Amino acid sequence: MSTYRYSKTKSRGVQVKKVAIGLFLVSLVACGGVGINAYLKDKKIDETTARIEEVTAQKEALNAQVNELQEQTNELEAQVKKVEEGLWRFEPIIIPDSMK
Repeated sequence: MSTYRYSKTKSRGVQVKKVAIGLFLVSLVACGGVGINAYLKDKKIDETTARIEEVTAQKEALNAQVNELQEQTNELEAQVKKVEEGLWRFEPIIIPDSMK
């Protein structure tokens, strides 16, 4: 028989401390995982938002260019109509086949 005896209350206290430390570490790892996941998703959302803003700015610039081109097209069509109105007075010149 051994002469040294362990106290039941002391060994229970050590076991409780070990379990408490284990639970604390598990909860710490879980909270860290959730925190890192949230951080990464937030970072991805910020990048996506920045890209959306960039594409929106490019789209607005292209729409402005399209509007300018439409105005130029309208002005050129008006000039073409004026020229056609002036040309209708002239009869077309028909060249006979013998002169070709």
